[in-house]
Amino acid sequence: MREATVRNRDRETLLARAGVVVFATLSFVASLYAPGTLVEIGDTAFGGFAQLTLPVLVALYWARTTRWGMYAGVGGAQLFYLASVFLPMVPGSYLGGWSASVVGMVLGLVLTVGVSLATDAASGEDATVYTVSAIEGD
Repeated sequence: MREATVRNRDRETLLARAGVVVFATLSFVASLYAPGTLVEIGDTAFGGFAQLTLPVLVALYWARTTRWGMYAGVGGAQLFYLASVFLPMVPGSYLGGWSASVVGMVLGLVLTVGVSLATDAASGEDATVYTVSAIEGD
């Protein structure tokens, strides 16, 4: 039983790392197709990568986060941000100058929390593996 748990953790760790690499690479590739200066390209790439920030922080510090909440938060934020970069009908700034990357981060947070509250954890899903307790944070 213990060996299976260790294998699952190793697989989940590898999957999480691969996910970060994939999103970083996709953000970089997306930035190559966005017209502009090197600063604008870097802003586009890091804006896409920043979409991971709030859903991941929620998952680390809130044990109620579910797999579907993470899928919705990360996927929804990425789709919104990519649409704001590549589709002219989606504005690049909102509410007095907030960039689409910041709005996408907030969207990711809302989706992660909302979907996590609306769904139950799947069988075998143990969010406490990823959360940080107050004792560990010291």
